[in-house]
Amino acid sequence: MAISLFFYGPLSDALGRKNLMTFALVTAAIPTMAAGFAQDFNFILLMRFCQGLLLGGLQSVAMAI
Repeated sequence: MAISLFFYGPLSDALGRKNLMTFALVTAAIPTMAAGFAQDFNFILLMRFCQGLLLGGLQSVAMAI
């Protein structure tokens, strides 16, 4: 999640803060639901990694407001 904070800062200036926060929350729901259907531990780890990358957009924008 910490790595993704560096990318979402400049991206929020270009796209707008509200749009980026909405995108981050909506797309973070996809790996969250997919982790519920996981058959093995590696898939859960991959989904949690994706979740962390996507939720970094919410935190970086929320700190800037």
